[in-house]
This record gives sequence, structure tokens and C-alpha cells, in this order.
Amino acid sequence: MAAPLVILVAQARTAGVVIARGTEGALTLRAPRTAAALARQIRARDADVLRLYDWSHAPVSEPAPCVLCLQLSVLRDPAEGAPCHKVCCGPLMHTAAQSRAAA
Repeated sequence: MAAPLVILVAQARTAGVVIARGTEGALTLRAPRTAAALARQIRARDADVLRLYDWSHAPVSEPAPCVLCLQLSVLRDPAEGAPCHKVCCGPLMHTAAQSRAAA
């Protein structure tokens, strides 16, 4: 079984991959050569990755351990339905530049 998408995104961000939603809604990636394989995996699932930006329709279910922090969560990620807190996934999806632009 493949790891949940939020785990793949976390690994990619740790490896230096910059993931952003472009001005036209398309996914943009910048990655060092050492993280090229992770960037290709993200690119192959770009529609799912883009869904991680919109938690307005995230499913709710019975409490289960969050795939990132292991604390119980009733939320499921909007891309795959893996148990995940929005607050755990949020920092993965927003770069410092996006935060400054929103301010």
C-alpha cells in the first residue's frame, strides 16, 4: 500500500521541494536534483495535491491517528481521505512567500 499523499508531500518538502499553486491554479514545483524522484511522484498526482489546498469539503469520520502527528483526528484529508489535521497539513502546502503575499 502506498503512503498517504500528505506523507509524500511532507517528505518532498523536507527534501527541499517547493510546492505551490500558481496564479492560474496549476501546481508548480521547484526541486533540487537530489529530490527529482520525489518531485516526479508529486507531479504525477498533481490533481490530488491541488485538492490539499481546499479543506472546505474535507470528510469527517471516526477518530483515527493523524498520519503526520499521530494524535487522534476526525478530519480526513480532502485528496485521499487519510486521517489528518488541517493544522498539520497546512504548513506543508504554504510556503513562506505565500504567507507574506497573503498578509
